[in-house]
Amino acid sequence: MLWAFWCNRIYYAHSNQSAAPPAKTGAPGEGECTDCHFGVLNPDSGSVNVNFFGEVAYNLGGVYSVEVNISQTMSVYGFSLVALDANGANAGSFNLTNTSNTKTASTAGKTYISHKDAVAQNTSSWSFEWVAPNTSMGDVIFYASGNAANGDGGTGGDKVYTTTDTLTGPPANLNESSVSDIRVFPNPFSSGVFIEAKLFTASVTFSRILDTFP
Repeated sequence: MLWAFWCNRIYYAHSNQSAAPPAKTGAPGEGECTDCHFGVLNPDSGSVNVNFFGEVAYNLGGVYSVEVNISQTMSVYGFSLVALDANGANAGSFNLTNTSNTKTASTAGKTYISHKDAVAQNTSSWSFEWVAPNTSMGDVIFYASGNAANGDGGTGGDKVYTTTDTLTGPPANLNESSVSDIRVFPNPFSSGVFIEAKLFTASVTFSRILDTFP
């Protein structure tokens, strides 16, 4: 079985190949796929990976391509992913770029993206977009859980993996209105110039060098 519901401490043999249940990403306070699939979490062989195509930081309101891959040779595959800030709050949103094999679901104020129609789609790789929040939430952590299932219709013999990846963001509570008193110096200049701005966050004023060039 690809996904099974946990209900009253009994595993019901009910396939959830259409999507992963929410809150099974391995994020703090959540479970992951071994809640329903017997086996060792993160066995030596195989992995689940989140690919941001070289991006390591986000800009407010930016749109970023994301790919989730499961590296393991099995019959059926599924995943679930959520993006949270350091306090566990939902961060940003998801755009579906392939509605045939991905879908979203929300619970407890968090939005999850997962596989869709796993057997029919028969893929171990999923692509979508993440839309960064419009106000800074600091670093955003992506929690993902992946299941490489043997397709035997049971809850045993499957291989479950988890991972986390982070996109660095502006300091929390910082937005465009927090920037003022921009100063360019020296003036005039010959070989280089500094651009300085005062940033206001948590009632503290400080200066940061935003750019230099020869």
